Amino acid sequence: MKNLKFPLIALSTLSLATLYQSALAQTYTGKLSNSNAFIAVVISDDQMVAYTCDSSSLALWFRSSLIDSSYKAISEDQNARFTARVIPNTSNSSSGYSTGYSTGNSTGKTPSNQITGSIRLEDGSFHSFKAILTNKTTTAGLFRSENWLEGTPYRGGWVVLDNGEQRGSMMGGGTIRPTGAIPLTGELKTSSAGMGEIKPFVVDEAWVSSNGK
Repeated sequence: MKNLKFPLIALSTLSLATLYQSALAQTYTGKLSNSNAFIAVVISDDQMVAYTCDSSSLALWFRSSLIDSSYKAISEDQNARFTARVIPNTSNSSSGYSTGYSTGNSTGKTPSNQITGSIRLEDGSFHSFKAILTNKTTTAGLFRSENWLEGTPYRGGWVVLDNGEQRGSMMGGGTIRPTGAIPLTGELKTSSAGMGEIKPFVVDEAWVSSNGK
């Protein structure tokens, strides 16, 4: 019985960042062409969640299943179309888990290094992107929050690139609200005007597989 106590004690000393690493998903981040927006794509098995944001007037969530080697989706607000394809990996290396909040990548196989795709917005504009598998030494990733303000649900989203740059906002009731940045270290929390403290969570394997429920 003494041998059983040690892992339990060790587990209690783990940081939140270490626990976040347990998610088995591939997270890719990049930039949208002809735009100030960033994009993040999280894949778990054949399920995908993507988010793009420019911290101003654009904030779109997409969800899709893998069909014929590609992902196709319509945004949650039904106003934009998303398509993406995973680029086959020719390397024998793997990026592994990141040391911060990032979801890292699946174990047991080497994930693809990148995803390419495009988004067509409601105004007809077309934006391509190339999203790269997040690096294990960064806090890159996709984050989300779900809050209420005066009876209106707000969904927050943040994309953090490998170099620490990020875009984020809160969206609800047809409006987009600016928000503070996600901290790259320490407690995972931020704020938004009129909404007070916000506690984002990592979009990981569990959330992707559960269809956001």
